[in-house]
Amino acid sequence: GRLAAMQQRLEAMKSAIARLRTPFETFYESLDDDQKRGLAAFADQRAPFAPRVPAAQSCTPPDALPWPAAEIEAKLHLNDAQREQLGALSRMAAFARNTVNFDCQPDDNLSPPDRLATAETRLDAMLDAIKQVQPALEEFLAMLSDRQKAQFDTIGAKRTS
Repeated sequence: GRLAAMQQRLEAMKSAIARLRTPFETFYESLDDDQKRGLAAFADQRAPFAPRVPAAQSCTPPDALPWPAAEIEAKLHLNDAQREQLGALSRMAAFARNTVNFDCQPDDNLSPPDRLATAETRLDAMLDAIKQVQPALEEFLAMLSDRQKAQFDTIGAKRTS
């Protein structure tokens, strides 16, 4: 359910960018060079709750949320088939993380329209990652008992709270 909610939010953001992109590009092209520089200067002004992430770190997933395979295995007391499926899910999650990182480009020195395009590319990469992980997650969950599923849900809830 959390994965589906994430996908829905990403699709909504992608839709918003699609609606804004052409009018914003038209507006941006109507500006003279001084106005474009003034607009670009806004990129350096961020709210206190949204600190700028250094370019080298902007595409790296936070280490605070590593894939909890060992915790899942320990708490759910998996059998061999479930352990094998968890391994497949872990590999798919790593592949998805690499996909997101590969498609992510730091946005330093990009024009405002280019930053919008970069945001759209990042959203596409995150949506692709969800599509990569979802089948493996569904297969893994299908192998779990109701009790194991409840324990699995507590791991996810604890990590996202």
